Amino acid sequence: MRLEGYVRRKAQQIGGLTEFLSRMGRPLPERIQQEIGEPRNKAIHEGREPDEETATKALEKAEEVLDLAFPWKKLL
Repeated sequence: MRLEGYVRRKAQQIGGLTEFLSRMGRPLPERIQQEIGEPRNKAIHEGREPDEETATKALEKAEEVLDLAFPWKKLL
């Protein structure tokens, strides 16, 4: 499988993106599933909107993960 195809398939959701980064040897922040995946799943599947603190933590953690995958901030 070509790298391009793998990235296109895997990097569409946080789980696939973190799996890809892990396989590429990138150190990942802790508690990704707890701070991003679980609140997302509760919101989508149970209709439970996160409180402000949970939402803020999820956004901060997502930014950490995205910065590992797409380090655009470092280019500015």
